[in-house]
Amino acid sequence: MIRCYITGTSRGIGKALALSLLEDAQFMVTGISRHCSIHHPRYKHVYADLSSEKGLEEVQFDVSEALDQVILVNNSGELGEMKHVGDFSEELFVRTIFLNLTAPCLLINRFVQSFKAFSVKKTIINISSGAGKNPVDGWSSYCTSKAGIDMFSRVADVEFGLKKSDIKIYSIAPGMVDTEMQERIRKTDEQHFSRKEEFISYHENNALADPHLVAKKFFAILAGLFVPEKVVFSLSEFK
Repeated sequence: MIRCYITGTSRGIGKALALSLLEDAQFMVTGISRHCSIHHPRYKHVYADLSSEKGLEEVQFDVSEALDQVILVNNSGELGEMKHVGDFSEELFVRTIFLNLTAPCLLINRFVQSFKAFSVKKTIINISSGAGKNPVDGWSSYCTSKAGIDMFSRVADVEFGLKKSDIKIYSIAPGMVDTEMQERIRKTDEQHFSRKEEFISYHENNALADPHLVAKKFFAILAGLFVPEKVVFSLSEFK
């Protein structure tokens, strides 16, 4: 059996991926988020707000199960406050960085520590973004956090290689997906985000990917049907 821990399973990509995995009898899923929207015999839910240290304390990894593989998918994240530098709230900036970057890094550290002594296949996937490579005005906290998770993944990969570890880690940008985040982007005040009309056109021209189709690609990676050649990559490279 394979146990997959996924953060942010109440909606969007996280929920779609959890449901996709649960269609395969070899997968058991532990969802981690503030709300539970999945009910299935092979699904467990951990109620946790990962934007704070207190919420992070709720997440522990079960080492008592006899498993063939363990997986961690760091999917939880938020766009944060969309305002230019000099105008944003420091409190909201810190919250976004913690949720998008600090929490995933600490969960990876805890995941590796928990399963270090177990000779089972281990896979870590961080949901990244093209915004981690390309600056977008008004998105300073989001761009910064996604750039950070890309680099953390690359550093961890180097370390795993030095130790000849069996852990595989990836930081994957899913592309533009039709989620609530995109809806919020389209409602942003243009003075805080100059590309608003561009993102409205993506929606109008059906350029946003369906979360369930994106989840199928992630499923293929987790099921070993597609093996990425590098740590940081985009799902657009997976045809």
